[in-house]
Amino acid sequence: MAKNYVGDWVQESTTTLGTGAIVLNGATENNVAFSDAISAGNVYYSIVDGANKENGLGSFDGANTVTRSIIYSTVLNGVYNDINPTTIPLTGLGVCSVTLNAKAFRDFIDHTLDTSIHYTQNEITIDANQIINMPDYLLDITNENIDDLKDVVITTPANNEVLLWDGVNWSNGSVTTLGLTTTDVAEGTNLYYTEARVSANVDVANNTAHGLLTNNPHSVTQTQVGLPNVDNTSDLDKPISNNTQAALDLKTDDTQYRRTIRFMNSSTYDSTSVTIASDGVNVTASVSLSDSVGGPGDFDLVLLGQDFTYNASQSVALTPGTDTNPVYNYVYIVDVLGTATIQSSTTDFPNDEAYSPVCTAVIQSAFGVQTNGAYKKHSWTDHIAGQYNGHLAHLNNWTRHQNATWISGGGATVNIITNGGAPDDVAVDTLSAQVLQLHEQYYAPHGTSQGNAFAINDFTTPYLPVTDFNQLLTDSLGNSMSGTRFNFVIWGIANGDNEGSMMINAPSGSEVKDDDAIIDLGGYADYTIPREYQGVGFLIARITFRHQTNNGGTWTLLQNQSLLGNVPNVSAGGGSGGGIFVTEFLDSDFRIQNTADVTKQLAYDISAVSTSTIRTITAADVDINMTPGTGSYASNAQGLLADSALQDITNEPLGELVDVSVGGALTDQILSYNGSIWVPVNPPASASGYGDWDFDNGTATIDPGNQRLALNNAVKNLATEININNTNSAGTDMATLLSLVGPGDAIYLQDQNDSSVAVVYDTTSSTDNGGWFTFGVTFKSEAAGGQFSNNQAVSFVRETSSSGSGVSDHTALTSIGINTHDQIDSHINDSTIHFPIGDTWNPTNDGSGSGLDADLLDVMDTSTAQTSAVAYIPFVDSSAKTDIGRYLDFHNTLNSAVDFNTQLSTNGVDDGELFINGFKVWHSGNDGSGSGLDADTLTGVSSSQFLRNDQNSTTTGTLTINSNAPVLTLNEADQGTNAKQWWITSNGGLLQIQTRTDVGAHTATMFEISRSGDISTQANTIWHAGNDGSGSGLDADLLDGIDSTGFATSTQGGLADSALQDITNESIKELNDVFSTMTPNEGDVLTYIRSNCAKYII
Repeated sequence: MAKNYVGDWVQESTTTLGTGAIVLNGATENNVAFSDAISAGNVYYSIVDGANKENGLGSFDGANTVTRSIIYSTVLNGVYNDINPTTIPLTGLGVCSVTLNAKAFRDFIDHTLDTSIHYTQNEITIDANQIINMPDYLLDITNENIDDLKDVVITTPANNEVLLWDGVNWSNGSVTTLGLTTTDVAEGTNLYYTEARVSANVDVANNTAHGLLTNNPHSVTQTQVGLPNVDNTSDLDKPISNNTQAALDLKTDDTQYRRTIRFMNSSTYDSTSVTIASDGVNVTASVSLSDSVGGPGDFDLVLLGQDFTYNASQSVALTPGTDTNPVYNYVYIVDVLGTATIQSSTTDFPNDEAYSPVCTAVIQSAFGVQTNGAYKKHSWTDHIAGQYNGHLAHLNNWTRHQNATWISGGGATVNIITNGGAPDDVAVDTLSAQVLQLHEQYYAPHGTSQGNAFAINDFTTPYLPVTDFNQLLTDSLGNSMSGTRFNFVIWGIANGDNEGSMMINAPSGSEVKDDDAIIDLGGYADYTIPREYQGVGFLIARITFRHQTNNGGTWTLLQNQSLLGNVPNVSAGGGSGGGIFVTEFLDSDFRIQNTADVTKQLAYDISAVSTSTIRTITAADVDINMTPGTGSYASNAQGLLADSALQDITNEPLGELVDVSVGGALTDQILSYNGSIWVPVNPPASASGYGDWDFDNGTATIDPGNQRLALNNAVKNLATEININNTNSAGTDMATLLSLVGPGDAIYLQDQNDSSVAVVYDTTSSTDNGGWFTFGVTFKSEAAGGQFSNNQAVSFVRETSSSGSGVSDHTALTSIGINTHDQIDSHINDSTIHFPIGDTWNPTNDGSGSGLDADLLDVMDTSTAQTSAVAYIPFVDSSAKTDIGRYLDFHNTLNSAVDFNTQLSTNGVDDGELFINGFKVWHSGNDGSGSGLDADTLTGVSSSQFLRNDQNSTTTGTLTINSNAPVLTLNEADQGTNAKQWWITSNGGLLQIQTRTDVGAHTATMFEISRSGDISTQANTIWHAGNDGSGSGLDADLLDGIDSTGFATSTQGGLADSALQDITNESIKELNDVFSTMTPNEGDVLTYIRSNCAKYII
């Protein structure tokens, strides 16, 4: 093979993966392919794959493949290695070049300068023609470059000159000059040869001719030259040795290896150890080779069929939570540009790339991890090999410890043969089945008929061979089961290869009733498969028998229940109960028995429940006595009677209710007990507590939120609206009751824990907003406390209006009877109130002509009142309701002021004014300014609703000042002269804020807004987003935070534009507006973008 070694400008890309031969994909830009510059043979190469690099000697096939032979140096994961370098794994992004690397250059220098180098026969090849022509080269050295000969000093050479050794150097000269003739040169060791002498020498001529012979004139044999085993076979046809062939036969085909290694994807070659650490602030995870296999340290793993070496110095940050709300983390290793890299996630392992799982971890706070370690660290040690066993062996071990799994087939058969006076023959056999252990196994038929049935827990003889179940009339505790009911649990052993057994578990007790045995009431059935049979044993059936002692022993099959697919109990040495948990029963099978008498039973019948429907019976937290008539609940018959009686009490005599007298229909009325019987009456005004809501301090008309209530004003006596969620703090939906609140009702709100924080409103409107209500209200009164605080529990009470509706038919009262109790009916139309024995009076029907005859008139009886023609107005004690002996006496002259004045009592009249107990009486003649009248309201408006000039005031309405130039004056009383007033005024269509002196002189307009939106201060324009821009006159110190010196002037811009007209031959390093996020590559161009960025983009 020719020796190329190097070539110029040779570079090709490659998509090769891994560490094998490099397949070339074509020359990179401005370079040539390998095949363009060199032929097949050895080549010095260099390959760059991302951050990894490799130099070496390879073999080029002359087409597109370089096989890596010797690796001189590498850079792998940032580490330089020329001591023991190995091939770097390629990721498909490599660039391969022909390079005279440092190693090759050093070897060249060493071979060139070292004169002691000795070449072997294999390294130097000289053919016969070269030997024959050698004298021609050696006889004429005048035209040769002999600079490499040692100790030669040559002046200008001439014909017929010779080299003469003078003891120090070789020097040239003619024979004559040197004083030599051919005759002077003696024959012998230093014989001087001329061409003539050589030609004349017969021996030389013969030797030359002899050297040209190819017929082996001396008959030299292979043995004579020490090569007895050499034959004349070309290199390509030479066979390999037997030992070499045997060694090659042990090798696995690379393709098969690549297919097999996929089974090991994501696995590590050795076991690893995971560490989670925290410094109190950050939490990290790292993984290293396990101590049991020589760790800690780096380890190898497989990703997508490629081997990677993981650098164990890496770590990854984990996401911490809190000590009460930890975060689940996933840690794994992925291939990042040819490097095995550890990463983490809080969502899941990757689903779009190959990964090797490291662990899952539940991470609390960083401090918690530092103090107590992570809540959970579950290492996923998916290693191919461990200290003693590999991962597959571990999986196999785990599988072998699981219960055998039934797949199909199987079951038990029972055959009872009666013998007429002798015990019945009872045979139980099992059917063939498919059972899964680690691999699927065939379970052949076994049983008493096959001779391979065993009672594993027989009380007397464990593993008792059973041919007839008559052998098994003793339970596992040694008690007789004769004449009782009992269960045997049948299970099988699937050993594979048609081998196995049927195993029988005897019960630990028996029942006296068929039904009890069928449901295994006592829990005596033993579902245990001993631990030593774990992995091969599987449940088959529970068989229930009745045994009777008559006729020598009669057996009856009560039930053959399949247990195929159920999971057994597994325990050492056996045990009973609990293996199969039956949680569903037929209603006809489920019974509740009396403790003393099991024949007393309670059965369930759910046949009336709709198909595919589950009904739930919820127990009350009370003791219930269901005895009819005397128990906690009525019997069905009693319930039907009560239901019938209560269907419609408005048209029924209500005979079943005690002491009820109802005549006619009841409309919006209630039954009230009058001391003897229940009678219908109108409902009185009433208050209803709706529960508590959490107060919300928001004032918007919106849903205040679940279980919350809000006012539309932070000051409760100014609120005009209540917004309330349908659900109260107890979680009760109050929508129905809230819908009853309406105009005329009073709403009382109170801090649940402080009765002094309370308010009463009158309802004016009600709006159902769907999920919440809005009540329009007017303030009525409040307690002395403060305002409601946010999130405080507030009680909501509704007081209904007092108006009620009654019946219009007065004759309906006739059925009440003539009793004297307060049986009334408020008439809808005339509001008169009737007793059975007469009418009663109210403010709407008394007065003149009413016929009212009272015992007292203004608390005076007829003995006290004056009945003469003189008219008196008595004065009475308002609290005692008694006459205080003072009167206004009008006599017969009601219009006489004199009589009126003179008859007034002692406090009487003072200068024409009327006094009562020393207090002036106000009237239209003495009220007004300066009268001293202090009223509760002014034209019906309370003083709290006026703005005050002597204290702080608040208004929720609109304050309007009507004037040609309205002014709102702000006086600063604590300021000095000429600096007291601010005016807010509307003047000539402008809103102005002015300063004024204390004497009202105008000082300056500090702020001004026009109706068009122009804003100024002291006649200076204020700039904003609506009036800046071109032509606005805005002169700023900075533009985008840059001083004016940071921008080019128009003159500078013109010069720059001229300079940039042609940048094809210029360096672009000085351009300021070149924007790039990457290093330019050959072939990149600059594009100028006239947009917001205004940059040259690479």
